[in-house]
Amino acid sequence: EGWLDRENVLVIRYEDLFYDTFAVTQKVLGFSGLRASEEKTHRAIQQSSFEEMRKLEDKYGSAEKPQNRKERFVRQGKTDGWKNELDTELLQMIENRFGATMRKLGYARHTQSRKFC
Repeated sequence: EGWLDRENVLVIRYEDLFYDTFAVTQKVLGFSGLRASEEKTHRAIQQSSFEEMRKLEDKYGSAEKPQNRKERFVRQGKTDGWKNELDTELLQMIENRFGATMRKLGYARHTQSRKFC
């Protein structure tokens, strides 16, 4: 959790990137000391869209998953997919272990076990 408070760390939540891609991309560019025109930024966003990433995965595969598995690495391109994929026991374990960090990042608790630390 200490990494959250460092000056040289920029935390980007997937949800923020998903809902405000241009602004978050501009923030990343600024943090990195890079500049790009609005046109180049929009083009980069389009070229790395969910649809484009799916096409690349279909064409080249993915190094992030074992070749003998059928699941996709580029899965759904949506937020909150975990709600349908994680069972309550695993979600409770994650929230109990990482609750303080999750709260700092603005995530709400979703299980009824212990409260965030």
